[in-house]
Formats: sequence, structure tokens, C-alpha cells
Amino acid sequence: MYALESHTRSGQVFGVSPHFAAVTTFHPSTTTTSTTSTNNQRSIGGGPSVLPPWITPPNDLMPLASGTMVFTAILSLSTLMQLKIFRISTGTPPPIPTLFGITSVATAAYCSHLTSIKAFRMARQDVIMSSNFNLTNRHGIRANFENAHAIDLDGGDISHVLRVCAFGLLAFKGLGGRFWSIAPSNITNLGSFARTIFSIPATEKYASPSQRQMIERLGRTIGCHTCGSRKIFYRGQNGVKFIADHMPPQAVVKQMNARWYRRLFGIKVKQRFYPQCVTCSNLQGGLLSKATQKLVVNEKKANKYFTFRGKVMNLSNAGGGKNAYNHGFTFRKEHLAGGAVAAATTLNANERDVLGGESWGGLIQVKQGNRGRFLEWQNKAERAIHTVVDTFKRYIVFR
Repeated sequence: MYALESHTRSGQVFGVSPHFAAVTTFHPSTTTTSTTSTNNQRSIGGGPSVLPPWITPPNDLMPLASGTMVFTAILSLSTLMQLKIFRISTGTPPPIPTLFGITSVATAAYCSHLTSIKAFRMARQDVIMSSNFNLTNRHGIRANFENAHAIDLDGGDISHVLRVCAFGLLAFKGLGGRFWSIAPSNITNLGSFARTIFSIPATEKYASPSQRQMIERLGRTIGCHTCGSRKIFYRGQNGVKFIADHMPPQAVVKQMNARWYRRLFGIKVKQRFYPQCVTCSNLQGGLLSKATQKLVVNEKKANKYFTFRGKVMNLSNAGGGKNAYNHGFTFRKEHLAGGAVAAATTLNANERDVLGGESWGGLIQVKQGNRGRFLEWQNKAERAIHTVVDTFKRYIVFR
């Protein structure tokens, strides 16, 4: 928003800004403007433009790739911390997994933003040096494009951080991400990759042959609901790679249906079949068998399960805690949200917007991070919301 739109005319740069109108004169030794740098974005190694406009040059790919990798790494670290430190899984009562997920995605988005700026600086270093990009303003002061201290024309650092985090959260959701699914998969509960649309109704009986075939197709298409694997290189047992997993499992349903309020009102737990790989199915069976053996039936209170300490044990949590599955190293399409944040920061942007620096003869110092673009998007979103609200009030409320 605060970057100059520059054109070279007789050694001068003419720009249009919403805040100032000024003419900046080049230093005699400097005859290249940011327009030259922008044109170099479509070239390889700073040479003449050789790439068609629909192909992203390598210099632009570096920030996108680094942003995606950092985003993925932060979410992987979050999954590991929830498993090892906080003992949180997908079976943990809401909204705890969701809150952890929102915090993790926001943190990952801002880290991707910072990383893309660093990658942009590295990728454009040769362009900046070869183009003499450190321009000298009319006061003879050389512009420093790594200067991060600037006038808060965009609302300050905190406002910018919130914009970047909000953009990352929206990108994550737009790519189909779910905040609670960042938590490790509870093996005896719905896994991180479980989606209701990729399941089928179930009863207490085992799956029929047609249901098993459908689950097998779903598993090979979208993967195991616990670990996410499609078992591409696994031959399976007699060609079977996925099991129709009762969710909740039968032992858990038996315990849940035995609760007094369900027996009083006749409310029974509904089950669905989810695709689960043979490995996770065997692990689930072992955990439930071990947990069931630790239960002691109190003869004085029928249908109540107790541990040796006399407390009710919830079988659905047997696969959580330290027994949960760490899926953090599995790449998912929603991890591309990091690349989206990096693209919003660096794509089709010049060096002053991304790296910061002086403009208008030192009257303004633009902060790094392409803050003008994020502020412009915020303003557009606010105007759209106001338009919707005004329309609602005009045609619905006051009609």
C-alpha cells in the first residue's frame, strides 16, 4: 500500500501515494528503479525475461517452499508436544484440542510469514546487488531495505501479526483443515483423519461383504482414519488392507449404553464404520483387551465398571494419552496454508514492500512484511461485512 509505483523519466522517479506526493531524484550512480527489479522476477538469475507469465520463477518458489515447510514443521511439533507433554488426543473432551489447534495454526502462519521474508531476501540478494537497489534519496541518505523500524501507518506490529494469523487460519480452514485434528489420534476413538462423509452407518453386527468392499475402497482413497495411511505398498491379507472399524468400538458402546441416563431414557449410542488399516486395528484390539482386563465389575451396582481404585474407567480413553498415535510427520493438503501465507507476503511484490525501507525521500519508512497488502485485504473484508450487514438491516430487519 505504501510502496512506490515508480517510472524512470530523465533520472527521476514519479510515484503516487495515498499519504504523500513527492518527487525523488536518483543519485547519479544509481539508474535502476524497483521496476527493473520487478521485471527480473520473471527471469532466471537476473537475466532477460525468458519465462512465460504463467510459470513462477525459481526466485518466487523459494519463499513459498520455505513457508510450507516451516508451517508443516510447526504443526508436527505441536502434535508431538500434545502427545508427550500435555497428553492430549482427538478423544480429549472439547474444546481443548480445538484451542490447541487454533494456537498452533496461528503460530505456524506467522513463522511461515517471517521465514518467507528471509527466503525472499536470500533469493533476491543477487537482484538487489546487481541492480544497485540501495537507492539514495534527495537528501543524500541511502535507503536501508532491512530497516524494520518504521512509522506505524498500518496500525502497529501487533495489528500486522493478527492479520497474518487470521489469514493463516482462514487458509487452513479453506484447505479443509480442522483444528482439533492436529492432536494425536486416539486409537480407541475417532482418529485425526476421520470424516463423517467418508463413513457408512453401522449396527452392532460385523460389516457385510458389500460394506467391507465399500470400506476397502474408502480406505484406499482417503486412508486410515487413525494414521492416514493408504497402504499403497502393503499387499494386505488376502488383498484386504482396511477393516470396517466400529466407531465407537463395541466395548466402548457397551459401557456407554450401561450408563444410568441412557438406560432410563432408552438412548443408545449410534455407530458408524470407518476405514482403519490392519495395523491400527490390531493395535486398537490390543489396547481395548488390556483395558477391559483391568476393569472390575462391582456386583452391588450392575452395569458399572470400576478400576482397582474404585473409579469409573472410560474405555474410549484407553487409546489416548501416551497410547495415542503421532501423525505429525504425515503431510496433509492443509499444510499448504503455509505456502499461501508466503505467497500473500512475497508473490508479485517488490523488495521495498517485503524487506522494508525508506520511500519518498526518507519521509516514510516502510516496514517489512508487505503490510500494505494485508491491510488492504482487511479493509476490503470490513467493507464487505458492512455491506452485508447493511443489506440485512435494510431488506430483512426493517421490512
